[in-house]
Amino acid sequence: KGEGNFYGVATNGQWIFITCNGDDTKGWVAKARIKDGKPGKLQLAIATKEATEVDAPGPVTFTKSKKAIIVGQIGEVTVPGDSLITFYSANGKMNRNLTTGLNDLAGLAYSPSGKLYGTDFSWVDAKQGGLFQLIVKKDAKEAKTKKILSLDKPTGLAFDDAGNCYIAVFGSTEGDKPTGKVICISGL
Repeated sequence: KGEGNFYGVATNGQWIFITCNGDDTKGWVAKARIKDGKPGKLQLAIATKEATEVDAPGPVTFTKSKKAIIVGQIGEVTVPGDSLITFYSANGKMNRNLTTGLNDLAGLAYSPSGKLYGTDFSWVDAKQGGLFQLIVKKDAKEAKTKKILSLDKPTGLAFDDAGNCYIAVFGSTEGDKPTGKVICISGL
């Protein structure tokens, strides 16, 4: 049994990691081992708020080596610039914790070229939302961000093997017409 709302999912073929947010005092990453092609029991593994002091684990992805995970902490939706990316070993040890300056990190993924990208939902100011490249330098305490594209409340993102980036965009909630969509960006 997980905790709260399931949010992000990442797998490397040996493990499945799922972020669960709802317990504001802890925030969780749950994990299950894959054996014979089937997931085992899902267990709460990392209390992210205790480790980072920031709420709401959201997106999760594996590092380029596939041996560790990166968890995006969304933070408080009313507090600008509090999202983090945190690197954990597969056994749950926090290796690195970086500020991003982003408002509400909702998606994380590596492109086939090895660049890390994230989406900022930006509850506090939707005009600041978009797709960002996250640049992580050795020994830095902050991930530098480069805005690639402005988007209206983007959430998850994923890359295909050809390098196309697919982004789910929630869109505006005003009016009668739904504005949500999935967009594809090439050349990242």
